[in-house]
Amino acid sequence: MLIFLVKRFLFYNKLVFLSLTRGIHEETVPVSLRRVIVMLVLNVGGTLVFTINWICIWADDLFFPQYRNLTIKKPVFILGVPRSGSTLLLRLMARDEHNFTTFKLWEILFAPSIVQRKIFGSLGNLDRKTGGLLSGFIKRIDRRFFESSKPVHQVGLFLPEEDALVLIWIFSTFFLFFAYPFLDQFNAYLKFDGRMPEKEKKQIMQFYQNMVQRHLYHHGPEKRFLSKNPTFSPWAGALKQRFPDAVFLNTVRHPYQQIPSVISLIVYLTGKFGGNFLKTKNYRDLILDVIKVFYQHPVTQLKTMGKDGYAFILFEDLAADPDKIINKVYEKFELNLREDVQVLLQEKSVVAKKYKSRHRYSLSQFDLTTEKIFEEYKVVFKEFNFTSEETTERTG
Repeated sequence: MLIFLVKRFLFYNKLVFLSLTRGIHEETVPVSLRRVIVMLVLNVGGTLVFTINWICIWADDLFFPQYRNLTIKKPVFILGVPRSGSTLLLRLMARDEHNFTTFKLWEILFAPSIVQRKIFGSLGNLDRKTGGLLSGFIKRIDRRFFESSKPVHQVGLFLPEEDALVLIWIFSTFFLFFAYPFLDQFNAYLKFDGRMPEKEKKQIMQFYQNMVQRHLYHHGPEKRFLSKNPTFSPWAGALKQRFPDAVFLNTVRHPYQQIPSVISLIVYLTGKFGGNFLKTKNYRDLILDVIKVFYQHPVTQLKTMGKDGYAFILFEDLAADPDKIINKVYEKFELNLREDVQVLLQEKSVVAKKYKSRHRYSLSQFDLTTEKIFEEYKVVFKEFNFTSEETTERTG
């Protein structure tokens, strides 16, 4: 693992180097004061957190080596095209803490190890005895720091989040793209099953499995691990190979709505790091190619499994009646839906139905047309019986 980690660290350094050299010539990553400050904070702060996390990850093997013997039973992976309702599905299902456990953002960033969770657990007990002064302060900072993300994607340290982000500790996640927006450097991650060399694929998946084992060791091995990662859509085959009894839920949205929403999200996130994705040469064609993989690859992979192992969920159905969709999922996969959880899901579904996104976008905003999308995605339209006619207002 040490040699692999060094190789991945060199990959990250390559991204930093490209950011500096390309920034002189490309407007995608301009060498501006904002970006220089962001990169300094990211790398100085990131180095400190990285060092602490890895000391604790290695410490797990000294103090809690038995986590490696833990069996991950029937995990549930939510895949799908980005911006297709996967976050809503995750956060509703995550409310069922009797059946499921899932990563929260604070665990991914600051406590990927068992050791750290034990430490934070002790601090939490102390905090409760002092009236929650520390947790209250952290929550206020959390709300203020992530306030601007709400219209696009609600983020919070204490909310369930995409656990693919845990792979940032081996520099093996597409999330690095938002800070270093060079799509050509992430081909192996965007077409993981076919492009990632087998040796590296095995090492990445082994690390991910170990992180899940640590999580279950802390939260309870009797629970089913719940994961949501649109960026894992090109990884469907590797996930199935690593977790043979896994269940897959794949969310899908109409391309006319989904494509501009993804571009808008990428523009927003790269902008947070001082980049400008719209200045990327041929960015429309690049994104259309990537999104096509996210649509088609899971279909190809999941259909090789038994029908009891996967389900496709349309964004429109989920947004219209989340409670109904959740109940269908529980019924199909023979999950026990307790009455108290059912009531909670119904309450959250009412809130979800009333939610109106402030995220606005359009195809024309990115010089795209329905004709071009339909021509590029004919296979997708046919697979999911999408209409070729213009759809309603695009939000979310």
